[in-house]
Order: sequence, then structure tokens, then C-alpha cells
Amino acid sequence: MTIEAGLTQLQVDVAELADESQRLAKSVTSSLAEIDAVKGDIQNTHNFVDSNYQAMNDWQTKHGTVTFKNLQGQNEQVNTLSKLILDSEKINPNPHVMSKAQFDALRELRKQQYAGSGFVEWGKHIEVNNVHEAINEGFYSHINTSDILGMARVNDGVGKSRSFYPVTIVDGIKHKIDRVASDSSQVFNRTKIQFPPAPDGTKTYDSATGVVTEYASAAEAFNERKYTTPIVEPSFVSWDAATNTAIFSATSPNGPDFSTGKSTGAVKLIAVVESSENSIIELRDVTNPNGSAPLITSKTLSAGEATSIEAEYTATTTGVYFRVPTPQVGQTLKIHSFQVLTSTESVITSRKDLVFLETWHEKISDKDVVYPLGNVQYGGTTFYAMTMDSSPAGIAQGYSAFGEWDTAKTGRGHQWTTLTDTQKKKFIDNPENNIYYDSEADELIQVRYRIRVVEGSGADWDGYRAADNTGTMRYSANRHIKPWGFNADGHTRGDYLSGDYFFFVNKEHWESFDGSQSGSFGVRQQEAPYYSERGCNAVPIALVQRMNQGAYHPTYNPMGCVLVDNIADDNHGFWYESTVNPLYSTSDAFTKKSKVARSGAITGVSGRQDQYEFVVVNHFWPPRYKFSNTVF
Repeated sequence: MTIEAGLTQLQVDVAELADESQRLAKSVTSSLAEIDAVKGDIQNTHNFVDSNYQAMNDWQTKHGTVTFKNLQGQNEQVNTLSKLILDSEKINPNPHVMSKAQFDALRELRKQQYAGSGFVEWGKHIEVNNVHEAINEGFYSHINTSDILGMARVNDGVGKSRSFYPVTIVDGIKHKIDRVASDSSQVFNRTKIQFPPAPDGTKTYDSATGVVTEYASAAEAFNERKYTTPIVEPSFVSWDAATNTAIFSATSPNGPDFSTGKSTGAVKLIAVVESSENSIIELRDVTNPNGSAPLITSKTLSAGEATSIEAEYTATTTGVYFRVPTPQVGQTLKIHSFQVLTSTESVITSRKDLVFLETWHEKISDKDVVYPLGNVQYGGTTFYAMTMDSSPAGIAQGYSAFGEWDTAKTGRGHQWTTLTDTQKKKFIDNPENNIYYDSEADELIQVRYRIRVVEGSGADWDGYRAADNTGTMRYSANRHIKPWGFNADGHTRGDYLSGDYFFFVNKEHWESFDGSQSGSFGVRQQEAPYYSERGCNAVPIALVQRMNQGAYHPTYNPMGCVLVDNIADDNHGFWYESTVNPLYSTSDAFTKKSKVARSGAITGVSGRQDQYEFVVVNHFWPPRYKFSNTVF
């Protein structure tokens, strides 16, 4: 390379180094500027934190609002931590509690899953020869326990149910039915549905008024008049009160005249008479012997045979004249029975009792009490190791009663305000207790249930299933089932009413707060607040035929169970035996029944030829089918 070429290359290299030096100088200058900017930001942050230090402390420790400065130096009002917490608690003061919206969302899901209200599972039952008798699915009775229906059987239970306990869906709400009237000592028997005593012939039912009247004795209920003293004309006939017999002393038309014990109007009479001679007997509407009085009916009597006479008529007087037109001297007329009732009145000797589940929503604060599972008839002495009190917080006994007839059953729960926060959380966290928070009411709500057993007024129920066309839950058109809900005291409210405020099923009547669902009855929207925070529902469980406490007779009392009192001693026998008092009427089956203890009852001697006793629950409706996506 020549000297000129070397000098040229050196000049190029020097120029490149000069350019690189300039670029480096610019980079250093830019970096120094960035460092200055960072220093400024750090200073600004320090100034921001320093200026808001007290506000941050106040935000954590005080209640209300505090003032912060933003990066632009402007003031900002911010709610303190305690106020944010309080505001959130106004929306739900117990964040771990299910809200009303969440609760209702679950209900809607269940309504889509199940076509109606009813039993998802019937629970297990048991059947052991000479001990337990199974009744369809989920129900059973014990041969030595009276007026009790068992439901749910733990550990040794059998049946198609997938759970030991009955499970229901009512208007989308799931209920576990457990420990109804069954205390913690009952390891296997989980629910005991209690029934009123079997009919004893002391009550009458008037279908025109819907009134049930209870009398001191069966004789009074049947209005048995043979024990009263009739009017007779002594010159022609005498009366032997000891044998209830008229004795004729002349051949002139005559006979005894009895008071009916009823007012004038439409009545029905039943008489059983026996003449010692063949003759005719006339029954006339008059209070004194008078052969020209209006004729009610007449009958031909065969000597020595008891003859039944029945008639319905419009009474113009309060007497009945038993007139024999052509008596013979010495002829006798024995009155085995003479009863008069109004035409719409009858003695209750056959009865079906309705069993149903009633559910409602209730504020826990109303009675300051919480119940396990929402079961106001809970019999367990403990729940989650917490002692449950009988009639907690002074709850009226009727709140837990099975019916107006039940004066003994009390439910166990716990006073809410005496529970610790930890204990309350145990109740709230268990979804089976059906507790949710209503933010509008600012209340904890529990959905509760009771099993009710309504004593029938007879055996012919008019509407006991939601599928019936009556539109209401009722025995008859003037005897409707009364909702109880949270406003319940069985002894003052009763099971029936004849006016308004009862269970409906058809949608034009039932406009409950949450809509209607097939398979259950409800109450109208305007009436719901009398019973519940959000509607009151009823789901039928069973219609149970009861036997009665009268003596069994195939004609006069086929539902009876008791033996018949003996003539000569205090023992008893079957209706067909010659040693017993003969029965001539239904009233006789109750007035001449055995006085021997437990005759016809469980562990006693039955007057029947089949297996039934009057204290046993028998004859269920309906056949038990578990429902899933079908209407119950």
C-alpha cells in the first residue's frame, strides 16, 4: 500500500470514530435525562404517599369517608373500610348465608327437574312377622303401638327408596322429612305420625251446616229415645221402663207416644220394635196419642220378631205416636231402639283421616326460634351436638300439633338469639335447614313444615288430592281445610273452616307469591300473609280408613272391632253368641259393647274375624309410587 492510500484510510477511520463519539455523547445525554425523570417520579411518589399517609391510616381505622389526593393533586372522597363492610352487609349481612335470589334459583332448577310437588323418595320401611306391618312403600305400623304410623327406617329399612328418609319437593323447595315426633332414643324409627282416637259413636256430622257435635255418650249422639218416658193412656196401655215395653190392657187403638228430642222440620227416624202378637203398627206425627194425626209410615209386625222401621219425613210436631190399631189384651210392644236425627245429620261411625304435609316461609326473628330441618315437630333432643328445647322460646304447643285434636305434641328447636355465632353458622351452612336471607325484609327466613292429620267427618272426602276437581282441599263444600302456617295454634284455630282463607289448587284462585305447581295446594296471594312470608302449601300424603270402637256386627256396625257385653256377667262374647246382649241397631253396637279392658284393641281380643283392631291405622290411599318428572 502507498503512503497516500494509507493516509486516505486513516482519515476514513478518524471520521467513523468521530461519528461514534457523537452518538455515544447523545446516548449519555438521553440517559441522564431519563435518570432525572425517574428521580422526579420518585420524588413525586414520595410526596404523594407522604401527603396521603394520614388519610390511609384514617381509611383503615375510622368510619365514614376520608380525603385522598390524586397524582394531579386533586382531592378525592373515599369510603372507609368499615363503611364498605357495612354497606356490603346491608346487601347480605351474612355472606355465608344463601340469598333469596340464590334460594329461588335453586327452586326454579328443581321445578324444571320435577313436574310437580310431591315425594321424590318415600324412605325405607320395615316388615317383620308379628311385629311390623309394611304399608306400601315407606310406611309401616307396629302391632303393639296404637294410633301411630311409622315413616322412615334407618339401618334395617327395606324398600325401593334410595334414601332412608322421605324427601319432598314442594314448590321447588327440597325437604328432608326426619324426626317427626321421634326422639333421639329412636335409632331406627325416625318419624311417627300420630292419629286421633278411632270413632267411638259420640260425634255427629251435619252435612247441611258442616257442624260436628260431640256428645257425652253414644246414646246421646244417636239420640236414643227408648230410655225416655213416653206418654201413654193408662186406661189402655202401661209402660215398663225397665224393659222398654208397652203392655196393652184393652183392645182399643193405642200405644206409647215418644218425644223426638228434635225440632220440627226434615228428620229421619230409625225404630226397632218387637210385638208379642201379629199386628200392624202405625207411626204418627203427634205429641199425644191421636189416631187422626198425620201418618209417617206403617209396618206389619210378626209375633216375636224384631222389625226395623226407617222413615224420612217433615215433622210438624216433636213427637211420634207408636199406634197399634187392633191390640190384644196382654199384648206387648218392646221398643228395642228409637232414634231421631235431622235429615242431614249422622253419627260418625266410619271415618277417614287425611294426612298431609304443610310448608311455609317464616322469619326466624318472629318467634326467635330455629328448628332442625325446618321441622316444627322435631323430636330429637340434639342437633349438631346442640341441645334442642321442647317448646323453645315459649312457643305454643299447638304450633307443633298434628291437628286440633292433638293437645300433647311439642316440637324441639332452639332460641335463635341465645346461640353463638358458631352455632348459628352450623344451622345456616346446612342446606337441609332451608334458611335464606331476604335483603328487602332484612331478615333470615326459614322454610318450615309440619305433618297434619285432619280427623274426617266421615268416610266421603270431597277433595283431598290436587287432581280432584273441587278446586279446594276439603271434606265437603262447607268444611274446608284451614291453613295454619306460622299463625298456628291448633286448639284455637281448628282444622276446618267454612268461610274464606283456605287451600286452593286451581290457578284462577291460587295466585301465591311464587306461583302454583302441580301436586300441591296453596293459598291465594291476598291471604298468604296470614300464614307465611311467601305462600303456604299443602301436599297430600294419605287418606286413612279408621275402624271404630263399637262392637262388631256384620249389619249394624261392620267397622266395629269390640266384642259384645254379656247378659249375665261382666264378660263378653261375639255378636252371634246367645250369652251376649242382642244388637238391634248401630247405637246398640256402641251402648252394648264389651266393658272388658282393651277389647277390640291391640293386644286385646277382637270382636272381628279378620286382623283389624280399632286403634290400628289401616286402608291407605294412595298406592305408593315414587314420582320423578311426573305429576304426583
